Amino acid sequence: MSFSIFKKDTRWPVIIFDVGSGSVGAAVAVINGLKKPAVLYSTREILPVRTEINADKLLSSKRSALKSAMEKIIKTGLPLFSKNNLNISRVPVFVTFSAPWYLSRPVAIKINKPKPFIINADLISSIIKTAKEDLLGEIKQKKGTAPVVSIIEEKIVQVRLAGYKTDNFFMRQTNDFSAVLFITAIPTSVAKECKRLLGPISHPESFHLHSFGLSYYSVVKDLFPQSSDYILMDVTGEATDLALVEDGALTETLSFPYGRNTLIREISARLKISPEVARSLLQIHYQGKIEQKSSLKFEESVAAAGDKWQTVWRESLDALSDKAILPKRVYLTADGEDSRFFSELIQKEPCDRSTFGGHCFEIFYLSDDKLKNLVDFDRHSKPDAFITIEALLAQKIINNHPR
Repeated sequence: MSFSIFKKDTRWPVIIFDVGSGSVGAAVAVINGLKKPAVLYSTREILPVRTEINADKLLSSKRSALKSAMEKIIKTGLPLFSKNNLNISRVPVFVTFSAPWYLSRPVAIKINKPKPFIINADLISSIIKTAKEDLLGEIKQKKGTAPVVSIIEEKIVQVRLAGYKTDNFFMRQTNDFSAVLFITAIPTSVAKECKRLLGPISHPESFHLHSFGLSYYSVVKDLFPQSSDYILMDVTGEATDLALVEDGALTETLSFPYGRNTLIREISARLKISPEVARSLLQIHYQGKIEQKSSLKFEESVAAAGDKWQTVWRESLDALSDKAILPKRVYLTADGEDSRFFSELIQKEPCDRSTFGGHCFEIFYLSDDKLKNLVDFDRHSKPDAFITIEALLAQKIINNHPR
């Protein structure tokens, strides 16, 4: 992936799209070296909650939301670049996908040889090629047909030489090499459609596609360097993503198809109301303003839906704990007030699970307010945790590229 258009110590305009299964966010921002990124404008389009999950309708909703967000960026966002005397001839566009739009895998690599060897480009290419083939084989086994997917990430996130962590491994000699490679695939149709829809605002070579999972890990690792063992949890509209980080390396990922919209559908079915009414009632419930006569039945429906999510969460924890002792710290991202609901469900988990030392989980919710000081949000924008994380990733990528 080339960033040859970037230069350090120069203001660079960027456009950010956050493509989730519950909403699509978009922003125009300015990266200026190590200064805080500045978000000049942001918007977020909410996808409708349907009675039943339908892949085609979800894609259609995503398409409509992405198009609407892009139109707002063109009308209101891009003029702000000109007002700030920024060159917009080739603005890089960072598109980040949340579950269920992508499939990621951390791949553990170990090479031990009696004689020392050089870690060169051929070796790295061979490792990445094998990992790609394995991921494609896994997708084919699940789908039953050859996958039509595009690899959008192939990032080595940790390297050890003779057991010691290092960032400077290229062309080094060793006989003991271990690493974690993070690789991500998305449907080729989704990648092409995003580039087609967003074509009016960017040159094809200026598109940079990422998974939220790797963005999330990268930013949390930088923000909390004292943390080495934790779980990353992201509750989206249609899914919950989990990632296990051990000794600073992302080692396992899991996703299960139960998110905020699933919760709304459960409530809708139990109370025989539309998903939109259920969503509104849930917001009123979070605010403690629901009418008393409706409260008990609604509380029962919310509790039942929460029990279902918790059951799948526990199964996912069991799958992770089969491979490792779970850390007690959980970093959580979720939409708005949903965070409190899911935090409470996690904290109901017995403290004698397979966590380190048998401790209860500690939830660190990365809310809009908690992250807003990391980015300057202008009057045309409002704090948004997901846009913040993605702006910080864009800054890191730009600043890490040599002049």
